[in-house]
Amino acid sequence: MMRFAGKRALVTGAGSGIGAAVARLLEAEGAEVIAADLEGTDVAYLVSDAASFVTGSVFVIDGGLTAA
Repeated sequence: MMRFAGKRALVTGAGSGIGAAVARLLEAEGAEVIAADLEGTDVAYLVSDAASFVTGSVFVIDGGLTAA
């Protein structure tokens, strides 16, 4: 079932733990995921693990989301 097909989701803390699990789940359910984490290398590693994603619709934001 693709409950989130055609939707976009911003997941903070996506580099590990619950954030990584949520990013994988949303992507598997059809969402286009924007994965953000203060440690961009963690998110980049998550995304490079192609076996953990179904469609490959994941984009990475390296660093915080606050305004400068």
